[in-house]
Amino acid sequence: MKSLAFVTLGLTATSCLLAQEVVTNAPAKSFWEYDMLTGDWGGARSRLTQAGVDFSPVYTGEVFSDVSGGKYGTGTVYDHSLNLPLTLDLEKLAGWKSATIHANAFWIAGQSLTENCVGDLANVSNISGNPALRLQELWLQQDGWQHTVSLKAGLIAVDSEFFTATSAALFINGSFGAFPLFGANLPNPPVYPMAAPAVRLLVQPCPRFYFQTAVFDGNAGTQTGNPSGTDFPLSTADGALIFSEMGWLPPPEAGTNHLATTFKVGNFIHTKRVPTWDSQAAGNTGGGSANFGFYAVIEQDLFRRAESKITAFIRGGYAPPDRNVVDWYLDVGLNFTGFIPGRAEDVAGIALARSNFSPDYNRYEQSVEGGTAFNSELILEATYRAQILPWWTLQPDLQYIITPGGDSSCRDAVVIGLRTTINF
Repeated sequence: MKSLAFVTLGLTATSCLLAQEVVTNAPAKSFWEYDMLTGDWGGARSRLTQAGVDFSPVYTGEVFSDVSGGKYGTGTVYDHSLNLPLTLDLEKLAGWKSATIHANAFWIAGQSLTENCVGDLANVSNISGNPALRLQELWLQQDGWQHTVSLKAGLIAVDSEFFTATSAALFINGSFGAFPLFGANLPNPPVYPMAAPAVRLLVQPCPRFYFQTAVFDGNAGTQTGNPSGTDFPLSTADGALIFSEMGWLPPPEAGTNHLATTFKVGNFIHTKRVPTWDSQAAGNTGGGSANFGFYAVIEQDLFRRAESKITAFIRGGYAPPDRNVVDWYLDVGLNFTGFIPGRAEDVAGIALARSNFSPDYNRYEQSVEGGTAFNSELILEATYRAQILPWWTLQPDLQYIITPGGDSSCRDAVVIGLRTTINF
């Protein structure tokens, strides 16, 4: 209730500020120079930001086609996502020092190429989801001890906090966001577009090192079962999902020619007991033990000069094969920024992701379910994000998916697409 009260306070402050006369000495920008499509709202947006209110919607739309192969045949889909994030600085709004409230909702529409054509494990598109207007995150964050400690509580998505890699975010296939190691193995994990009740503690005693841990409800529910996102799942029967991570970051004073390195290691534990595949094959679906896994993330600048740079990333993880669908995952990629004269903000990228199916799961599927053999899913993606205007990007994309869903009977799929992103 306190969180909702402060959201109301923020919206009230917004109305008051919008009603005030706007005075600014900054030279007016043309439409083509706006940072956001809707501009500065006559100066009101800047005033709101200074007052502690940040509301910056982002629209992402795309057309994708499976032109060859796939589990269900070829086809074309259009889908989109409108993100509506609201962040309130409670120190500026209400004098609550070092406190922040954040909420974001997604309007998701369109069809999924994965569900209709490809049948891959991770999802061709990282914005695809069940069509709905849904709340995702809603949390309160309190910082302390000169911002070296941060406590966050509320609805939190694990992929906004853990195993992140800035350069991997360029790619559109869902593998490069939330590992299939989590999505395929955990019961309804809190990854886009879902979130779950959680508490996260972050400790950063110096700018270059941090440790964080979070406890989530063990089952975030399904998109169809909770389409609005306002049913907050919290049950002891779900168990708890615990993530922990430590990381080493580049120095804050890194200059243009500094080759920055980021390194993260982490693990997850799901406390609800899971029987092994062999136990299930023998008819014993009870008992079992907690599930767990490990992961690591490395980002490394390989080259920097003026506005150009090359950045590499590698992420990987492991989970026990005796109780998981995917026992290990690995992705690697390269980003090339600013290599075309006059196009300093453009980024090209190429990446590979592999999800390896557990041999225990493969044996279970063939002996009990009568399914086909499962091996691995391999994704190759090449993409180019062009900064057309400060508020608008276009991104052509090519994906080649080998053995979609790890199913040896599926034909390799060739996927092409075009994404547009507009900041309002």
